[in-house]
Amino acid sequence: MICIAPGVSIAGVALRRYARCAWSLYNGFRGFLMKTTAVEEVDEPIDVMTIFRDGAMRPVKFKRGDHAYKISRITYEWVTKEGNYPIYHFAVMADGEDVYEIYLSTLTMSWTLAKVHLK
Repeated sequence: MICIAPGVSIAGVALRRYARCAWSLYNGFRGFLMKTTAVEEVDEPIDVMTIFRDGAMRPVKFKRGDHAYKISRITYEWVTKEGNYPIYHFAVMADGEDVYEIYLSTLTMSWTLAKVHLK
């Protein structure tokens, strides 16, 4: 299941129908964040292995330094904009209960690890 913020489009297709799904996932993600013990602001470039299928993207693995993380779950995803360029954000779980916020900037076509929510 892919849930994206309402009013956002990928390849010209409006995704308003995902509004309810995105809102319910957001509430679950927000509840999880309230239970985290610390947030580490990282903002560093990372390499991400991503699957593109049926007009959607799904990150499956990312590399930070010398360590590779297999993504076990996408807990939330949303889209923001930088000018006319969309930025695709994902909150993912890998290697335990920590949540990693990663995003793809279509302006620079690069992935960034924004934050780590430590459990």
